[in-house]
Amino acid sequence: LLFYSPDVFSPNGDGINDAFRVSIVGYEDFELFIFDRWGNELFNTNNPEEGWNGTYSNGQEVPQDVYMYKVYMTNEGSGDEKLEKGRVSIIK
Repeated sequence: LLFYSPDVFSPNGDGINDAFRVSIVGYEDFELFIFDRWGNELFNTNNPEEGWNGTYSNGQEVPQDVYMYKVYMTNEGSGDEKLEKGRVSIIK
């Protein structure tokens, strides 16, 4: 059961690292949450292929800053559950 998260991404439209995505192996259920420094939820998804593009829900770009994430993962077969928390910086 593996988890990897980048610590920086650059949503500037150049096609390189434009979205924040985590990588998981061995988990069947997944949920990703992104928060600003005040704890406001900015993004969530159940799809590990879907990444956060560095925008608010209204489509406006968030400022260059550090954001927090939480990832909940479970493996129904083995009963393993895991919570990963961390920070990701946006560089523009």
